[in-house]
Amino acid sequence: MNTNGMIHALSKFYTAGFEFLAFNVGNNTDTAIALSNFFEVQDSGTLVLNITTQAGQTPDFSFLDTIKENRSTKVVSLPSDKDPDNVLATSTLGKYGGRAEGANFKFIQDLPGVTPQDEFNFTPNDLKVYEKYNIATYAIENGTAMTTNGRSLTGFDVGALVVRDSIRKAMINEISSFLMNNDVVSYNDASINTIRGMEQGILTRYKNNNLIADYEMNPNSTKITDEVKATGIYKDAGYKYKPMRSIDQVKVSQTLNITKEE
Repeated sequence: MNTNGMIHALSKFYTAGFEFLAFNVGNNTDTAIALSNFFEVQDSGTLVLNITTQAGQTPDFSFLDTIKENRSTKVVSLPSDKDPDNVLATSTLGKYGGRAEGANFKFIQDLPGVTPQDEFNFTPNDLKVYEKYNIATYAIENGTAMTTNGRSLTGFDVGALVVRDSIRKAMINEISSFLMNNDVVSYNDASINTIRGMEQGILTRYKNNNLIADYEMNPNSTKITDEVKATGIYKDAGYKYKPMRSIDQVKVSQTLNITKEE
């Protein structure tokens, strides 16, 4: 596969608004690594790598070591006898797309076209090779077939990645609408404060909806030079926010006290 050609083609429509890109890895590990690194640099969108492994053998995901720090890449995998048409990624995304904004990627059920790994053959010990890279497979857990992991390669919550991109999209849409619907937006403090107010309003909305834990607006620059104003480009001061974490596993701690009377 021509990796450079794929990256070039992808860069042409990267800003078209998609949230996920699914890629069936097969033998194209170099392309998978290049795509993952490309997504990481953009810091928007989520790459889902679909790795179909050989049935009856312990899967080898070691090629992921080179990109294991990439938080914008999610990996899913099933053996070939459970996913003969290599559709785990697309089936999972098809289900995930209809869930609430920021929903946990784990617990997706009733996936078409794939068969879960059986609880009597697929043990917690078997899951370790997947958990090392936060890979979601499709397996029976607690009597229910579901995806087994909701985190990206580096362990970051996929739902938080969705929220990250949603915030950026909301800001671009609202600020662009403001610029287009006003014949003149003067390059002065009033206009800058209006734009900053839009950003703060969006962040407040996301916080009130429990999609982010908290945020902080970076202070505005005290002076913008005339040379910068002449370009017509305002590079805002930016903001910081804490993602809202989600619970996807509960370990129950139980103590049984037995007395001699019992």
